Amino acid sequence: MVKAKFNKGFEFKGKLNNYISVPHDKSLNLAEFTIAYWCKMGVSGKWQIPVQKVDFAVNGSHRNVDFQTPSSRW
Repeated sequence: MVKAKFNKGFEFKGKLNNYISVPHDKSLNLAEFTIAYWCKMGVSGKWQIPVQKVDFAVNGSHRNVDFQTPSSRW
């Protein structure tokens, strides 16, 4: 955790395989939901997956929230 503009946040300094893991719980099996987050991507022009839900127990099923930008502009 690092100090952020509002409270605290996580910082990943461009290293591969940095992530936050939340263990599966039945309460996370939602039919409808909204995900909101602030994210500043440091690498442009590459696929990045800031949010992912994976359930390998069910044929490796997964859901991604993908983000891609062709430049460093927001």
